[in-house]
Amino acid sequence: MSNKFWLYSGLLVVVLALVGVGIWIVQRPVEEIEIPESDPWMVMDISYLEEGTQSQTSIYDDGTVIHWEDTGLPGALSPDPTRTWRTGKLDSEEMDDLSDLLDTIGFNDLEEYYLSSAVPTDENVIIDDNYLKISIDNENTVTAHGYFVPVTSSAYYPLPDPLAELREKLDDLVENNTEETLVEDLTTE
Repeated sequence: MSNKFWLYSGLLVVVLALVGVGIWIVQRPVEEIEIPESDPWMVMDISYLEEGTQSQTSIYDDGTVIHWEDTGLPGALSPDPTRTWRTGKLDSEEMDDLSDLLDTIGFNDLEEYYLSSAVPTDENVIIDDNYLKISIDNENTVTAHGYFVPVTSSAYYPLPDPLAELREKLDDLVENNTEETLVEDLTTE
């Protein structure tokens, strides 16, 4: 009887160890993000360093989507800097829908720069830290400065309509077509 007990106990330990290793393999983070070698077709950069965040969404010709977001950067309310990566893929219909939206809003005819009324123009203002920039094929670029509102402010400065619609579409694609792939600690020691 005691031999069976030790045999079953040993088998139980082996099974639990294998289950633990399996869980570890599934749960372990990806060490590296695979980025296509070609230039992205579309890139949306958002920098809002007043709130300690920056992000970039890149969409490639084959539908690959790579999104990273830095939070907790200097100036943030919670100072634990991290970069969260999300990756995914758009199918041909979603790529066509995005191209159609660009045509509908007349992206190629938009102004190159938009400046929010929240940015005073009578003094030297650094606007490099507060912008949304969307670029297509590294050729057509539209930049909007000063449209983000600090958490402590009650004012609201909406993006110009075509850019707001495009940003909403890109945010939706990231939310629904990508998965969190890697979270990196950006703390430098």
